[in-house]
Amino acid sequence: MHRVAAALLLFVLIALPIASFAAPDNTVSLIAGGKSVFLSASARLVGERVLVPLDALSSIGAKYEGNGEKREGQKIKITPANGEDFSCRIHLVDGVPMIAIGDIEEKLGIATDFNDKTRVLSMRAIIRQIDFNGSELKVNSSCPVTAKFLNTSWTKKANKLILEIPGAQYPANKADLKINNSTAMPINTGVQEDGETFRVVLDLPSSMKFRLVSSGKSCDTVVSFSESTPPVIKPETPATPTYPNTQPQINVTALNVTCENPRKVVVSVSASANTTFSTSMSRHPFQLALDLPRAVLSNKIEDVSVLNDLLESVHIEQKDPFTVRVVMNLKRIAGFDVTWDPSGRKFVTTLDLPKGSNGLLSSKIIVIDPGHGGYQGGAKGFSGSLEKDCTLGMALRVQKLLSQTGACVIMTRTNDIDLTLKGRADVAIRHSADIFLSIHCNSCERANSISGTEAYYHGQDQNGRALAECIYSEVTKVTGLPARRVRPDTSRFQTGFGVLRGTSAAGIPASLLEVGYINHSVDECKIMDPSFQEAIAKAIVKGLRLYVEGNP
Repeated sequence: MHRVAAALLLFVLIALPIASFAAPDNTVSLIAGGKSVFLSASARLVGERVLVPLDALSSIGAKYEGNGEKREGQKIKITPANGEDFSCRIHLVDGVPMIAIGDIEEKLGIATDFNDKTRVLSMRAIIRQIDFNGSELKVNSSCPVTAKFLNTSWTKKANKLILEIPGAQYPANKADLKINNSTAMPINTGVQEDGETFRVVLDLPSSMKFRLVSSGKSCDTVVSFSESTPPVIKPETPATPTYPNTQPQINVTALNVTCENPRKVVVSVSASANTTFSTSMSRHPFQLALDLPRAVLSNKIEDVSVLNDLLESVHIEQKDPFTVRVVMNLKRIAGFDVTWDPSGRKFVTTLDLPKGSNGLLSSKIIVIDPGHGGYQGGAKGFSGSLEKDCTLGMALRVQKLLSQTGACVIMTRTNDIDLTLKGRADVAIRHSADIFLSIHCNSCERANSISGTEAYYHGQDQNGRALAECIYSEVTKVTGLPARRVRPDTSRFQTGFGVLRGTSAAGIPASLLEVGYINHSVDECKIMDPSFQEAIAKAIVKGLRLYVEGNP
């Protein structure tokens, strides 16, 4: 028996390193400043997080303290471009010290975008402010960037300055980009199709000399201007600019709206070719915007008024020299789908009632999920409060108010018990729920550094997106905290949040609400206040009614 045991032990010792070498490849490529980043070791995808070696920090203008041997879980000090130090835990991957970049992107002042198909993580600076006084243009970014001019014969002919900043993007909320322009010269901004290059476009009144003052990488890109000899005015000027790109320009020619029934509308935009479009939603009132890059209006297209329960009117405009925007003014929140019809050569936006939004709130089965519970305390507050207690307090108030409306309310928990993520989703699936809402409190590694409310939906689920928009719209009216964003859960983790993934897969509209940052003293003080919890509960019920009935 001793010889058998020894043989087994020897087999295990030999097999272990072989198994580690046979592990599937989980390497990730990095892009910063619009270019590939070559590091001492490859970044890795571990679970739902991308871990990058410490030398990746230098590519975004950040530094870390200490060059000695690192231990698993060790905290190191990181200094981002803004100089505001914070600490971060080390993870050892095959002996290489790494950090979870997505967990600290806001502290670093960057945005990250992970493509799970190409296994590429892009790290981008955020353009925060643009100032122009006629003699100097200054573009401030969250971390150092290298800017350049787009030099083409078209720009000179049209008297345009186009400043390109690779590896940069808008803030999460475009409205957060401050533009201070004390001149009559219009300033337009945009992002190239690949998402990696930010553009600032100035329409110059005459031929002006300009030069890039800032050299190399800088958080402040500065362009200096001086007057030159006025240009000779040419008799013929093109009505629309030619897109300064190797790819062909797309001509948008017509707009058509068809009401298939009172609660379904099809908006068609005729165009000469397909392009990678993007959509955005604004609130108060709800508007859906469809942006078509590389596109120009071939002629003036009149607004279209609509007699429909969903849509009030459609407006189409030249948003900037390179983008046509279609704005759909909604009467209520709607689900939508955008496709390119090659046979009809048109972009087709289908607006419909989101799933489960017909009828009255009182007729719905709604599952409310207080985040965490039991041994899963969740985030810890600035003064020691626990997320699991705060979420339960708010959820029980929502349950009471919803029950008063006549709705069927099912709680994933009503006391301090443990629940798995799958178990929470299963509650909604077992009861054939119409709506699922998970209530949470956010947290970040550095206390008192981030404040505000966020809402999430799963992946590209437009029903969940509509639900998140409605709840966020009402909750942010009462929090008194920064309204941060509505965004897909895949922007945080590759596969999204477990509770949203499970409910969405079952066809149940689902959202996760982060009321505030519990490790921020202001947020926590509010979150622990019973009157604030009651106000949040009332706002959530209003948001649910807005989703189901079309008004709060």
